[in-house]
Amino acid sequence: MHRTLYASEHEQFRSAFRSFLDREAVPFVEEWEAAETPDRDFITRAAVAGFIGFEFAVAYGGLGVEDFRYNAVMSEEVVSSGMAGDTFGMQNDIAAPYLQTLTTDAQKARWLPKVTAGDLVMAIAMTEPGAGSDLRSIVTTARRDGDHLVIDGSKTFITSGSTCDLAVVLVRTGEHDGPGDDARRSRGGHAGI
Repeated sequence: MHRTLYASEHEQFRSAFRSFLDREAVPFVEEWEAAETPDRDFITRAAVAGFIGFEFAVAYGGLGVEDFRYNAVMSEEVVSSGMAGDTFGMQNDIAAPYLQTLTTDAQKARWLPKVTAGDLVMAIAMTEPGAGSDLRSIVTTARRDGDHLVIDGSKTFITSGSTCDLAVVLVRTGEHDGPGDDARRSRGGHAGI
């Protein structure tokens, strides 16, 4: 099948990424499946090789890549390799955009270089025991206490939770009387990250 989606630079990236997977992941697939997570050192090696956080600005150790086709190439090669897990999708496609768009400059300076160096693994904590993946129905709250946020609630199915250093946690920061309460929108309640 001839595809026109990818240019030569994407195919060069594909080749480099597949070589990385064949060397650093494929030999360990059974071991990681038994452990139910990839080895933490693998994530570090992937970041050092430029495969995690590459969409971040060069100032933070990324490559400033804004072309999602690179992410698609990675997904195709992960599936093709037989590697279990969603390490690259979680780090690059899901968590990275939150850090890139919803953080302050100080937070970016603190966290992004650690992501691109492989020293910080990200996770997403959104689903809840009573709400599942219906994010409008979450009940976990956060309130300010001086310089801190106090979180009250439960999360489940935390992607990358067993290896993370930093989690993006979905909470309610406004008024909330219960799942599906349309009145909260008129009172200004909202979900926050």
